[in-house]
Amino acid sequence: MFEAFPMTLAVQNSSTVALTLTGTGTEADPSTVSATVIGSAITGKWGLWRGTQAEYNALGTYDANTLYFIPVVV
Repeated sequence: MFEAFPMTLAVQNSSTVALTLTGTGTEADPSTVSATVIGSAITGKWGLWRGTQAEYNALGTYDANTLYFIPVVV
């Protein structure tokens, strides 16, 4: 038999990321953490790839100074 222990989650923002915690942490209302990039420290560092992972992998060359975010649709 397993026992559940109470757990508390908290988020802490940084100078470049604002975090939001929603939900009560129950099975019916799970906790979710969302992040929003803020400030100009990462301006020009991220690019959003619009396409599939396979298309991205087939590019062959990438901009070495850009971090690419490939969203996953569930």
